[in-house]
Amino acid sequence: MCEKVLRDLAIREWGKKAPSFEQFEEAVKQVESAFISRFRELHDQRLDLSFSIVLTSVDQSGKASIYLFDERGLVSFMIMDAENIDV
Repeated sequence: MCEKVLRDLAIREWGKKAPSFEQFEEAVKQVESAFISRFRELHDQRLDLSFSIVLTSVDQSGKASIYLFDERGLVSFMIMDAENIDV
């Protein structure tokens, strides 16, 4: 599901290049919506699952983002960019 959303956007909107930070942020919203919808369907069928996925991207200027999706399909933003990481 996640791969399909990202592949479709890469072809249709990103010119088959890495997305900008903002483009990826919008893609994550689409993925979250798809996950929530699908998990709601599964829950209605009395199927509960344990799930988590990490989705990451680095744009062409080096700005990184990391998102964590939980078992409900909800996303948490983890890192804004490499400049804000303490090493």
